[in-house]
Amino acid sequence: MAAFIFFVTLFMLMASTPRADAAQISAAALLLRVDQLGKGDYEKIQDAIDAVPSDNREAVFILVEPGIYNEKIVVPTDKAFITLSGSKPNGTIITGSDSGNIFESATFTMLASDFVGQYLTIQDTLLDDTGRHYYNNCYIEGAVDFIFGNATSLFERCHLHTLSEGGASIIAQRKESPSEKTRFIFQGCKITGVKTDVLGRPWGPYSRVIFALTYMSNVILPQGWDDWGDSSRQSMVFYREYKCYGLEANNRKRVEWSQQLTAKEAEIFLTKNMIWGKSWIKSTPNGSYLDAVAGVPSDLKGCRTLGVCLKPFWGRLEVEKPLLVIVKFRPDLGISTPDPGSPENRDEKTPFLQSPAIGGRGLRHQ
Repeated sequence: MAAFIFFVTLFMLMASTPRADAAQISAAALLLRVDQLGKGDYEKIQDAIDAVPSDNREAVFILVEPGIYNEKIVVPTDKAFITLSGSKPNGTIITGSDSGNIFESATFTMLASDFVGQYLTIQDTLLDDTGRHYYNNCYIEGAVDFIFGNATSLFERCHLHTLSEGGASIIAQRKESPSEKTRFIFQGCKITGVKTDVLGRPWGPYSRVIFALTYMSNVILPQGWDDWGDSSRQSMVFYREYKCYGLEANNRKRVEWSQQLTAKEAEIFLTKNMIWGKSWIKSTPNGSYLDAVAGVPSDLKGCRTLGVCLKPFWGRLEVEKPLLVIVKFRPDLGISTPDPGSPENRDEKTPFLQSPAIGGRGLRHQ
């Protein structure tokens, strides 16, 4: 079982009705504390989640005190607008040990919309399978195909660390038909590890993965990608790189069925259009509403909202973003196409790395 700082397992949205947007959420915000020592409202994380009312429309902040929580956690579809937060990513650890099929053995199963997770370590592999997701400044570690699924996801400034014995794959994206709009985009990320692996391989025949402006250490094999033993997929997959750098970002020995993007071709992948704009991220209750929650430590909200925390990022001093996962599901995902002219996307022509930083604390630099 691999260890992650921070991530959650996301899969299989069952709900078919849209959730309320932020404007419909109650102005009040509820704080629940979880403490194994009995000094909070609950001793188990699942008990706190279960306490959230069904069909919730109120912002709920669940603060988990440091400790190792041996639980299998499920956030059901009817408990939206939850923020689950530790205080330090390596101090609050959620771990579970189970076997079974891929969907039933997860340590952390997130089914609800409008979920925010931060400052946590969750031990499992990352099944990122349905919906649209935004991962920011996450440390994700594992051995084989440790980021996999069929969601539409953006990984921004994330650190991927592979522990495989060599020759494995980091990413396995599962796009199954040309009509699906799913993809994994890694932008401004960092890849390190122990032995040498490929970037990805196709779990589905139309697998789609893009790495842009990403640092790659010498753990990436020169060929870059693998067809998983099925050469027929070489003409159907979409594996692209743009201005990646580092010891093994040299593209001269990449497989011929992957491509390097030109600046013009990369432009669309350097905006949040690929995850349907950013207004849904803004609407998620993870920002200023925390100021209204009595008892939330200031270092979990002040730096995020003011953007004043400075720490080194890949060797440079920049405003640091929090360890943050924002999840939004919409029933029509995979059917509709982003409209660059829509109000949601009109401001989406600025590359992520030039966008204003959010500020935060807790990023683990390695």
